[in-house]
Amino acid sequence: MRPLNLDSLLGRLHQHATFHDAELQSLHLDFSSGSAKLQFLIPCGFLPTNELAYHCGTLEFIGLLFYFVEPSVFSPQANDRLSLWITSDGPLPDQGIDLAVPLPDDLPEQAFAHYFYSSTTNSFIVFAALEATFHWQ
Repeated sequence: MRPLNLDSLLGRLHQHATFHDAELQSLHLDFSSGSAKLQFLIPCGFLPTNELAYHCGTLEFIGLLFYFVEPSVFSPQANDRLSLWITSDGPLPDQGIDLAVPLPDDLPEQAFAHYFYSSTTNSFIVFAALEATFHWQ
């Protein structure tokens, strides 16, 4: 497998854009095309009020090979966000990450695997795919 730095997909439109502290608003799995689309609010710097400034964008995994969402409980009433707060993400395998389900052993060399950790639900979301793209909206 190859590593993939997802922040590199964000381009240069927003200099300080990162998936850390992003808000995952929706996840759409398309089994017929073998893809997953994740709608995010991406933090791109700070407002004059010292709050994060967010911009919308869509991350798409193409050639989806594996996905896993750890069981979790989501209650908008128990959180200050109506989305999933992503506080960590990175390439897999990672010895510091303890996933409930291991990655498949037979992923091709050209594939990558990436995790997102949601502090909102205290759970991991994992994808392995062949390609990834990001588009600002």
